[in-house]
Amino acid sequence: MMGVSSFRGDKFWEQGGIIAAFRSFATKHNVHVTLVMHPRKERQEDDLTTSSVFGTAKATQEADNVLIIQDKRLTSVRGKKYLQIAKNRYSGDLGIMPLEFDKEALSYSSQIQSAKRRREKPTTEA
Repeated sequence: MMGVSSFRGDKFWEQGGIIAAFRSFATKHNVHVTLVMHPRKERQEDDLTTSSVFGTAKATQEADNVLIIQDKRLTSVRGKKYLQIAKNRYSGDLGIMPLEFDKEALSYSSQIQSAKRRREKPTTEA
């Protein structure tokens, strides 16, 4: 987002300015902007939180929604991958949604459906 060539000084100050510009754009044009940010290095056994976002706190303060992908597959025998809603400015609903990998569709979803079941159409009897 910032690029090496644009760096002129304090990278956290510059990142804060970019976040403010995105927020201003989204408000002015009534659009949703999605930023993907990487977390700081945390202990593997600890969950990521909004304060785990690399850089300044401005990114999570300005955000309407903060979604975190948690991956506990390597730290626990029964570890899972899940999507955590860590901030939801408008409705306030928070929580987690388990993510399962569907090998046939090559994607993650909250529930695995077999390809066969997806192809089947419900039949109605008259």
